[in-house]
Amino acid sequence: VIGAFWYFFSIEREIACWHLVCGNQNGCGRNSFSCANSSGNYTSLDASCPINTPNTTLFDFGIFLEALQSGIVQSSNLPQKFFFCFWWGLRNLSSFGQGLQTSNYLWESCFAIFISIFGLLLFLYFLENLKTYMRLATKSSEEDRKKAEKERRKEKQEEEKKKLADQRQKKQKKAKDDIQVWIQKNEFCDDIKNRINEIVDEVLEEDINVNAENLFLVLPAKLKNDIKSHLCLDILRNVPVLRERMNEPELKMICDCLKPVSYEECIYIVREGEPLDRAYFITRGTAWTYNTTRTNGEATTSSSQSKWLEKGGFFGEELIEWGLDLGQQASSDIFNLPLSSKIFKSHTKVEAYALMANDLKNIVSQINDAASNDSSPSPNPGLYCSDLKNAFITTQVFQGSKFHWHI
Repeated sequence: VIGAFWYFFSIEREIACWHLVCGNQNGCGRNSFSCANSSGNYTSLDASCPINTPNTTLFDFGIFLEALQSGIVQSSNLPQKFFFCFWWGLRNLSSFGQGLQTSNYLWESCFAIFISIFGLLLFLYFLENLKTYMRLATKSSEEDRKKAEKERRKEKQEEEKKKLADQRQKKQKKAKDDIQVWIQKNEFCDDIKNRINEIVDEVLEEDINVNAENLFLVLPAKLKNDIKSHLCLDILRNVPVLRERMNEPELKMICDCLKPVSYEECIYIVREGEPLDRAYFITRGTAWTYNTTRTNGEATTSSSQSKWLEKGGFFGEELIEWGLDLGQQASSDIFNLPLSSKIFKSHTKVEAYALMANDLKNIVSQINDAASNDSSPSPNPGLYCSDLKNAFITTQVFQGSKFHWHI
């Protein structure tokens, strides 16, 4: 548009020069430039309106001189006219009209001022659009960054979850493998195996830590008693004093009250001269029992006094004899425990079941009370086992698919 006005104003300025020259000559008037009237003297026009050698004294074409000199006004080539004018307008708008050399013609100055202001407004409009674009680009970039960060966090969380799931799966597999090894070593029957595996699967499904060391904590009481009967009933039958003085149901009562214990290798379980508050029945591992003798004030061990204990062995027969001999007076003599005449020390890791002195006292009391009443002892272990009746011992019992803490 600017180029088109420049082209139009260029023609208008040239005609204005012609009219000015023609007004000062005889025989020349405004009608002389009409197509219907071609008569007149035009020889002085080129000299008075010089274009190729401009003379501002005669007539100053100002910013329109370039259009006249380029021949674009006289050309009939439309594309040439269009692109030349377009380029002139674009060039001066982009430079805010700084290269324009105007004359003192009022409307020419107004046109140049318009070009400068319009170019400046276009530049400001461009800057505002650029600012808006950059702001949107920055916002989009920030959103993309946040989205990417969110995706990275999500991927990291997924990786951590997967890692934790893998660790959990490996841990559960190791726990199940250890429990299977424990089951195989103890040679349980198929019924007990299946019941243990069923409980273990349910416990691991609840994501509760269980292994061969703490397996007893999650087993129901009936299954615990069946395991203890499988592992310890034959050992109890081999204890001479129990075999002589107790029948099978009474041995089962003792078996129900046994508690699992374990000791690492080379641990003094009972020292010589210490009170015997429990008897031990070994189900896995090896241990030593021996006496010490003193020579010149120094303690020595005699090989003839040492005994090797392994699976099926027991220690604490003195406590059993003491408990059975107490009879009806057991409740009054519970604190007068016998003293150990030997040292009981683990050689390898030892797994065993312990009979507490208090449980033995309760069992004997039950048996004696039943004998005096000419009846059978109660089959309910809760009446004579301290782990079921003592309010200060906490046990964990698995019921259904949930854990309940009983005190």
